Amino acid sequence: MEGFGFLSAAFAYDNAQAVVIRGISDLIEGKNDNSVEPEEIRQAKAAQHASAFAFEILAKLEIKSSSVEAVQFGGNKAEGNNSRLSELDTTSRLKSIVPKVTQSVGWLPLVASCAITAVGEFKLIRGELQPLTVSLLAVGFVGLLFICLYVFFKQSKTDGSEDRVSLVKRYSQKTRRLAFVGWFIIVFLFFVTAGDWYYQQNLWKNQVVVLVANFKNLQPEKRGVEEEIIRQLGDALAKYDDVKVQALKEEITAQEGSKVARAKGKKHHADIVLWGWYEESKTNVKVTLKFEVLEKLRYLSSVQTKPLIQPIAKLESFEMQAQLSQEMSYLTLFTIGLVRLEAEDYDGAIARFTKALAFVPDAEQAIVKDTAIDALYLYRGVAYYEKGELDQAITDFNLTLKINSEYAEAYYNRGLAYYRKGELDQAITDFTQVLQINPEYAGTYNNRGIAYSDKGELDQSLADFNLALKINPEFALAYYNRGNTYYDQGKLDKALADFNLALKINPEFAVAYYNRGNTYRQKIELDKALADYTQALKISPKYADAYINRGNTYYDKGEIDQAIADYNRALKINPEYVNAYNNRGLAYSKKGELNKALDDFNLALKTNPELAEAYHNRGLAYSKKGELNKAIADFNLALQIHPELAEAYDSRGTAYSKKGELNKAIADFNLALQINSEFIAAYNSRGIAYSKKGELNKALADFNLAIKINPEDAAAYHNRGSAYGNKGELDKAIADFNLAIKINSEYFEAYNNRGLAYSKKGKLDQAIADFNLAIKINSEYFEAYINRGIAYFNLVDKQKAIQDFKKAVKLYVEQENIAKQQQVLELLKST
Repeated sequence: MEGFGFLSAAFAYDNAQAVVIRGISDLIEGKNDNSVEPEEIRQAKAAQHASAFAFEILAKLEIKSSSVEAVQFGGNKAEGNNSRLSELDTTSRLKSIVPKVTQSVGWLPLVASCAITAVGEFKLIRGELQPLTVSLLAVGFVGLLFICLYVFFKQSKTDGSEDRVSLVKRYSQKTRRLAFVGWFIIVFLFFVTAGDWYYQQNLWKNQVVVLVANFKNLQPEKRGVEEEIIRQLGDALAKYDDVKVQALKEEITAQEGSKVARAKGKKHHADIVLWGWYEESKTNVKVTLKFEVLEKLRYLSSVQTKPLIQPIAKLESFEMQAQLSQEMSYLTLFTIGLVRLEAEDYDGAIARFTKALAFVPDAEQAIVKDTAIDALYLYRGVAYYEKGELDQAITDFNLTLKINSEYAEAYYNRGLAYYRKGELDQAITDFTQVLQINPEYAGTYNNRGIAYSDKGELDQSLADFNLALKINPEFALAYYNRGNTYYDQGKLDKALADFNLALKINPEFAVAYYNRGNTYRQKIELDKALADYTQALKISPKYADAYINRGNTYYDKGEIDQAIADYNRALKINPEYVNAYNNRGLAYSKKGELNKALDDFNLALKTNPELAEAYHNRGLAYSKKGELNKAIADFNLALQIHPELAEAYDSRGTAYSKKGELNKAIADFNLALQINSEFIAAYNSRGIAYSKKGELNKALADFNLAIKINPEDAAAYHNRGSAYGNKGELDKAIADFNLAIKINSEYFEAYNNRGLAYSKKGKLDQAIADFNLAIKINSEYFEAYINRGIAYFNLVDKQKAIQDFKKAVKLYVEQENIAKQQQVLELLKST
């Protein structure tokens, strides 16, 4: 049959298996037989052909490469041979061969999962409990379990006929049994691994067990080395309930080594294992002692020892045993101090380091390397630093440097302590000393750059961040800090570029998203700012500052309810967050909910009575309520705390202006402008005061100055328009109101005042249209209701006029503005 003709070509390609499967499918479906036969006969032939086909596959898989080449060029001959062989055997060979060809388990995922799990187990055994170890173990075990379940349950379709499809298990019964057994083995290994993980996680949390093995004497005589070590260690550690010394009562030989020592330690739930051996000659004794710390510590990777050689007389008089015991007491206390330091038990660490000082070994005779007294002072200083006892920390770092003037870590940590104290010059000096010892330490350049930045020496700061990045181009923190410096310089695009680089290196860098958001907000790209604050909160959901600044951005966009929601979230995280109360108060004030605003400013001041901004903002709320004396009192308090707060002078001046005390008002505006000559709001405020005094030319001069500083300041155009209106220059007034509205189409006050200008010109319909627009934008803007009511009254539409006056009275009552309420009631009486 011609159906076998594809075999020769199939083995000319690497993907022979796919071609083979397609061939079997074709045979079963009868695609190579054009005759019409009864279904039973066709299926019998299909089975026969498939059987023969499978046997041919086996033959081809077993021949050598030279034979494969012959098959590729001699397909017709191979076809004839295989078609005859298939007649000798029908279904039995089909059962044994087809699984090998069509049902491969897929070795690559299996091998990969095993390898990943093995690497994770190796790291766990070594005590490396980092997130990478967890990830490797999780991926490995999940992969293995999935493969076992897939092999056991996977089904494939088989076509019995054109109208009948059945499902069969894809893999052989033997393979499925192996997968079933493998599943149980993997689950067992998972629980063993979880137990080991739990053991290592809690290794140092409870009692620390020091296990002392018998010291092997290469001579038959016993010298009681381990007994003396156990006795003296017990005495040294007696006051510490969290340490236990016990004898192993077994020897660990040099041949067995560290691996056996660690295994025995784990078996006895020990944390530290002391073991070793000694050898006597006629005159001297040589002691080799090993100190095994079972869990890898951040501050102590390993303990290296050297043999101790002394006259044999010292062994016989127990002087040598005493020295070994003293050194082991020192080393044990030192190690447990490091354990407590790593566990953030700083008092416990300090106590053990201090106790260890009583057992300081002689530097020349010490058998343990890299645990000298200078290191002890260094780590005790670190513990004091972490406790916030910076002077004590600096004292210990000084002691370290007195012993070893080239100890770079001591200069580095002392620099951190000085920085934390705000002593920036000393911090910079220490970081510079570190760089003289180790000029390739990128982290020190980064820290010195931060200190320069805090001093305001931004060019020096940038130079250090550049050096850090030259050493380590993947240093995300240096990009971040350089970005902050560019931000401080006002170079916002450069700041954004650095924040982008930091985030490219570390996409989980929440504070970089936060500061990039601040930069976008500064550039008035508010939607991008919101996106960055949101991303920062996805990474760090408890990031209260990000909620505050996202709330501030919503406030900038006029989405006040969203802003309040974010301030609420910040306060849920930190109920003492002063800025959240202050900013929420501003949001309530903007909504016109002045009593809620006052409550928040009061809460802010209760938390921090020295917060000048809260007094200022509370004064603004009182001013809006018409309680001007209370407002002025708060502005005074703000200025007592912060005499350079230009905004408080401006606000107090505005309050005096509302009271009609215009000279006092102008004096305050002058003070504000002395502090900040670019303060546009103060020019506007002083211009308004001059307008009220009738000094309209001075007013126009101030509004012109404001516009010169910022040609896009809608308020300045609005105020200048009002001045022109007061001068009777109505067309100029309307032109300025138009400019204000062009800049800010939501400027309801400008619509209102343009309406007043049209009223004065007698264009009442245009005036009413503008009052309508003002009310559409702000339905609680009572001035527009009053002015529209007056316009209706002049049009002899008393009914609409009365409705508008009543609405204005209602709004005044709601906003607790008694003075304005009385004015409108007088208007109602006159109608």
